[in-house]
Amino acid sequence: YISLKNRFEGYKDSVRRLLSVAKTNPDVGNRVKGALADIVRTEQKYETAIETAFGGSMQNVVTGTRDDAKFLIEHLKRTRGGQVTFLPVEALRPRLEGESIRSARKERGAIGYAVDLVEYDKKYDNVIRYLLGNTLVCDNIENATQISRRYPRAFKIVTLDGDVINSSGSMTGGSRKDNAGNLLANERRIKEIEDGIAEKKSALARAENMREKAQAELAEK
Repeated sequence: YISLKNRFEGYKDSVRRLLSVAKTNPDVGNRVKGALADIVRTEQKYETAIETAFGGSMQNVVTGTRDDAKFLIEHLKRTRGGQVTFLPVEALRPRLEGESIRSARKERGAIGYAVDLVEYDKKYDNVIRYLLGNTLVCDNIENATQISRRYPRAFKIVTLDGDVINSSGSMTGGSRKDNAGNLLANERRIKEIEDGIAEKKSALARAENMREKAQAELAEK
């Protein structure tokens, strides 16, 4: 668990190095809010769809301001740390939900507006709505295709299997590897491990307390 978290498993080298430096260098760490995968959560059944909706942005690094992003870009240049895409909260404007997608949520197979299926601190609202705005999550490619015919080029559709119908009309899909490389799944597993460790520590403390009481009763007898 510790090794996985510290190595930022699943991130490309440049992002992993930057996130590692941010943990020990305050000049960098104070400007890095986290990779996108660190600041969003969703239910396990939606992980593939949401990660697909975000696409490569899952490895983008969120900052507060443009100046923070500029500082980090200069840091990467100085240290030959590779390239990273930054998402300054102050600079991004959310994509507004259109009338078409509101109507489409009532169609057969439609699950919901992608933004409504993720949890995040509302201070990142600009970032999340910029990336997921006008994206509908659907159960399967058959229903997604029918919806796209009824609302041509109106919004992006992603399915639970990770198939995509873009607003341009292009479609992406097919077989997928397991979710070993799914950053949202990795974060969930880490959280589950953390919770499991906390629960075991609590159980151990209770057992130790019972042992001490039993020893005290034995000594008294």
